[in-house]
Amino acid sequence: MITKIKVQSFKSVESAEIELGRVNLFVGANGSGKSNLLEAISVLAAAAFGRVDQESLLRRGCRPGGYYRPLFWSISPDVETVISAEGDGASYAVTLSAPPLDRPSGWEFRKELWKSDGDILAARTITNGSARGDVQAGLAALRLAETTPDNPGAVMLKLLAAYGIYLPNTLILRGWVPDATAIELSS
Repeated sequence: MITKIKVQSFKSVESAEIELGRVNLFVGANGSGKSNLLEAISVLAAAAFGRVDQESLLRRGCRPGGYYRPLFWSISPDVETVISAEGDGASYAVTLSAPPLDRPSGWEFRKELWKSDGDILAARTITNGSARGDVQAGLAALRLAETTPDNPGAVMLKLLAAYGIYLPNTLILRGWVPDATAIELSS
């Protein structure tokens, strides 16, 4: 079970740390950031799946054509977004750079850290000019294939990757349209 989510520099969420329970209810006025928090978790879920792009975000219930950069005057719109989850002896954290408005490609991974029972399962930091491999592909998702299914880190990453926001207009989540990229998750 995921017990804590942290979000920094995502849309209207400047910085938030939320303790989660088995059932969670977000209540607030319109425009207070409830949906933005859920979409931040969708971005983390897409990262856990290995790619944060428009298709992956739509499949997880994010609003189409969304603007995901910070919306604060005091923060540069080019600041990187940091999102993490913890629980049951595992954690997953990413630092992502949203694509520029004139480039509709995927987000770029800048940092990624996936841990289980204190052991690092995947870690990388990408600085300008230091990128090896595809900066739009998540390392943890690749390393998942090498991890035993009962490992707490594997359980968490699969749980995150399966996350989606239920919306009446998300046809895949309602079961009206098959998900062409569906994967079987073992329990």
